[in-house]
Amino acid sequence: MLRALAAITLFVASIANAQAVAPMPTPVRPPLVRPVVNDPYFPTPGATPAGAGIVVPTREGGEQVVPRSPNTRVLPASKDPGVWAADGAPKAAIDVGKVNVLGVVFNVGPDVGTWYVAGECASDLNEAKSIPHGWAEIVSKFSEGALRCISAKALLYCASATEDELRKGSRMYTRLRLDGAIEAKRRAEALEREHCGDKNLNPQQTAYLMSIQSTWGGVHMRRIRQEEGK
Repeated sequence: MLRALAAITLFVASIANAQAVAPMPTPVRPPLVRPVVNDPYFPTPGATPAGAGIVVPTREGGEQVVPRSPNTRVLPASKDPGVWAADGAPKAAIDVGKVNVLGVVFNVGPDVGTWYVAGECASDLNEAKSIPHGWAEIVSKFSEGALRCISAKALLYCASATEDELRKGSRMYTRLRLDGAIEAKRRAEALEREHCGDKNLNPQQTAYLMSIQSTWGGVHMRRIRQEEGK
């Protein structure tokens, strides 16, 4: 009886040990499938032939171009740089030194401070011009020479006022801005001599210039208050 019980115990133990050391089956992973995305800006990659784009001789003695990669990219309809920024149209270079005063373009030189002050003047004068004065029809009859003279005088008026403000301390002072105002005034004086010479404006032209200067004062002070946070 004891022998039979010992034999049964040994048999059960051998089965349990065999199950413990038996290797676990390796799980079968499903194959990796790349999702197909129908996006023209990110095309699905394809194989690129070796030497794509080069010209190689053929057996018949001619030449052929190795086809390029089948990968293509569709650029956005807009010309602005986007996903493919290098393909975008280059931005127009900034015309350093040039300002548009009342529709007349002047070159005030490459100095940054001068250009900054002249640009402030041009912006304020153009805003003053945009305010209705009832002058549009009359100004349309002015000659080009008269308009250039009026614009030069307006720029000189603004540059002179800006220099005075900075010297009196009525504006936020920086050395760059004061130097720019001094140089902008000097350039405006030269432009006035160039475009006005010894000629005087007629009464209508003078009245138009004075109207611009008067309106400029309000525009200018409003911008200064915004600049200084008042």
